[in-house]
Parts: sequence; C-alpha cells; structure tokens
Amino acid sequence: MTFIALLNAIKNYFERIHAQRALKHLDSHSLRDIGFYNDEGHIRPLSGDLNSLSNKVKISHRVIAEDERIPQRSDG
Repeated sequence: MTFIALLNAIKNYFERIHAQRALKHLDSHSLRDIGFYNDEGHIRPLSGDLNSLSNKVKISHRVIAEDERIPQRSDG
C-alpha cells in the first residue's frame, strides 16, 4: 500500500466515524427518510452497500462533540 493510499484509507475511516456521529441523534423515522437505518448502534444504508449510494452524505470537517446539539431546520 502506498503512502497516499494509506492516507486516503485513514481519511475515509474518519469521515465514516464523523458521519456516524452526525446521524446518531436522529430517530428511526428520520433515518429512513434519508435512506438509512439504525442497526444496534450502527447507522447503515437501506440499500445494504455504502458504495452503491448515488447521493453520498457530505460531512463538514468540523468535529461534532457528543453532547453538542445539531441545529435542525424548522418546517414552521
């Protein structure tokens, strides 16, 4: 494995961890609306394959603290 491939693998790992934290607070109904489900604490895509998702989740590079509230859009 080349050095760049190793760096890309590490980057992908941390992006997955960040996505898990970002989606962890959502209830099961909200997760299903965006194409995911909660499987014993792990957020998984409904399609069953992360690589087959056509619309990948874009995550900001800012780290989200465990107790930090994530702002949500108001429908009212």
